Amino acid sequence: MKVIEVKINIEDFNYVEGELEIQLDGQSLSESKHQELYSIDTILAAKFIVSEKYIAPNVPKGISKRRLFKLKLPFSLNTIVDTSNDTRGFKVNFDEVIVDDRYVDEESNLKVNRYNTVKDGNRIFSTIRVNAYGLKKNQRQEIERITKYELFPEVSGPGQIKIEPNKDYYDIGEKVKITAIPDSNAKFLGWDKDFKLNANNKVEIEVTKDYEFVANFYAPEHFVSNTTAIGNFINDISSKKTWGNILSPEKKIPSYKSSYSDEIKEDKDYGYGCFSAIGETIATFFMVIGYLIYGLLIVFLIAGLFKVFGVGLLYFVLLFAVLWGLNFLIKQFQLLRVLRSIFNLVILFILAFGLFNLITNLDFSVNESSITETKPKTVELDKENYSKDYVHNINWEDLKGHRYKAQLRVNSDFVNSATKLKKTLPNITSEEGYNSTLTKLYNESKEGLYHVVKVLDSIKINNNISTNDFPQTVVSMVQSIPYYAILDSSCSPYDYRDESIRDLLMNNPCQGYVRFGIKSPSEFLKDLKGDCDSRTLFIYAVLKYFNYDVAIFGSNVYKHSVLGITSKSSSNDWVYKEYNGKKYYLWETTSKRFKMGELPQDISDSRFWDLNIN
Repeated sequence: MKVIEVKINIEDFNYVEGELEIQLDGQSLSESKHQELYSIDTILAAKFIVSEKYIAPNVPKGISKRRLFKLKLPFSLNTIVDTSNDTRGFKVNFDEVIVDDRYVDEESNLKVNRYNTVKDGNRIFSTIRVNAYGLKKNQRQEIERITKYELFPEVSGPGQIKIEPNKDYYDIGEKVKITAIPDSNAKFLGWDKDFKLNANNKVEIEVTKDYEFVANFYAPEHFVSNTTAIGNFINDISSKKTWGNILSPEKKIPSYKSSYSDEIKEDKDYGYGCFSAIGETIATFFMVIGYLIYGLLIVFLIAGLFKVFGVGLLYFVLLFAVLWGLNFLIKQFQLLRVLRSIFNLVILFILAFGLFNLITNLDFSVNESSITETKPKTVELDKENYSKDYVHNINWEDLKGHRYKAQLRVNSDFVNSATKLKKTLPNITSEEGYNSTLTKLYNESKEGLYHVVKVLDSIKINNNISTNDFPQTVVSMVQSIPYYAILDSSCSPYDYRDESIRDLLMNNPCQGYVRFGIKSPSEFLKDLKGDCDSRTLFIYAVLKYFNYDVAIFGSNVYKHSVLGITSKSSSNDWVYKEYNGKKYYLWETTSKRFKMGELPQDISDSRFWDLNIN
């Protein structure tokens, strides 16, 4: 991982609002009983009396994005800030002077009354007064620290790894395709380390951290040669002929000769030595051991093939085992050669059919898996009132294996309102201040949850989810969303001495410079990026809407936040915290599959959890 600093050029738009008085001349364009139209040819003089200032990012409400009439003033504008003393006016070169929309009609003509009008033929000299805004652009630079991540590939065996794009460092969220390519005489076995759960030789990741991975290859001919040597040894040790020759040298082994007429002739000139019976017994014993060893080798071989080809191999293996057993019985009973030849042809046909079935069921399509958790698809929809809807299509599975999908939506007006509220709140210097901030953020975002609770209520009704099971549907939804660390300052782990924070930032994606390091429910819905307290506050707000008795608990020792909820069900193994005579069962929200009353072992001591809000 590498942290770099980038200079960003930013242009701030600062406005002043006030009354603009303009002395001008022009000429009559048309004249009727109801309307007179005049042109503005020359601006003789202008004066701007300022009544209010707007510092970026604030914008005056009188400026519309649809209709904008701009007066091009060719000189510095005499600007008066202190109306009690006009002599304190000074010259200002505004980047633009914009007239308030209420003075502009649909065709961008000024609709104003004229004063001190003097006519000289078609020439008209008059004065107008309009509400206007003066724009001054301010150029500045900000330094942003950007964290880039690295890939650490390793190869084990005859093969190579192809990385697209292949770079020294990658930006967070950048997509990378990684392919394991075996040599011409080798096979790909699988991945280790970060990719160990992927069986496909092609992996697509969305970079969120440093990745270490190993591609394992093997050469089939080496494997075959080793098993051949073992097979020859087992054949020798399990052979009746070998042990018969050792223990009974006088014995003549029967010889079988087959003619074209399939008549079996047997050489009857043979006898048993004194140790023949013992030799036969020992040979039979070792033959059984040999077949057991064969069986173990086959089991290991099948396990390896399953790892490469998957369960689609099962049909082929079972068919092969049955046919091999039948062929073995035929050999033992020494059936006629013609019958054996016909049977072997049938076996070859069935084996070919089984192999074809196996190959056709294998998935050779380019199915590139992703090492990162699937992020909900986000869409920004522009509204007619110039706001935006942030829409997320999310799929998840609850703790009982039921699958759901929902569209989470929030309007930018609610997001901006919560962000502005946070700017007015004081810095958090105590636990009471933290609790107060959570309460205010919850209250601010109630209206912004309208679409979310509506969708969740439909899921509850359509799937007939009980009141007791509904909280785990909501919690499992949030647990399925990828975790993001949220900080009120830099995301660089090297900016912190606290080892726990450095470890958190080294292993998780981060969003920095968020006020208080907490997101309100509306802000969380904007991009679904949140850590423990942001996610817990969101779930708390949703379940509060459905009248559940919930709370938020925090721990200074564990530096973590969890949900608390009352329940009619209970278990002695559940972690809980008592408050006002009620048991609130603690619930982890940042990791999947945690149930109500379950916490990771290293944060499960209830003595270190304190109530934040109820």
